[in-house]
Amino acid sequence: MYQGYFTDEDILFVRHYGNFEGSEGLEAIASILEANPPAAQVVAVCIDYRPVTAATLFDTDRANVNLFARHFESYGQRLGSFLLVRIYEEENVAINKVLRERDERTAGFFLDKNSIVEVYNLPDALKALGLPADYRVEYPPEK
Repeated sequence: MYQGYFTDEDILFVRHYGNFEGSEGLEAIASILEANPPAAQVVAVCIDYRPVTAATLFDTDRANVNLFARHFESYGQRLGSFLLVRIYEEENVAINKVLRERDERTAGFFLDKNSIVEVYNLPDALKALGLPADYRVEYPPEK
């Protein structure tokens, strides 16, 4: 399950929670793009994995990534041209291992590894995104 939104700064915030199922990460970004096509190039994507309670490697194949890449580009977005910030829960070692393996299998195909930042808290994520420390991340209500 996930929530997400675009900011006025052209940053996409996504929060995953509960069971991280299948290709949920790519589906979340595609769904948010479809519901709110950004007028400008996405500057950054910030993915908060801290509330994830379980994850598997199901649906981490290249075909899924290629489909996502075409969908992303259909909205005028250039893959590999944005910063990706991931927030992990430091104590969730086993879940983090699975999430990192998922990302290794998927994001590595279209993102420069130097454009990926991993942090363990929101203040560090905001700093990486160039946002002020008092910036409020406000996800839409859960459906």
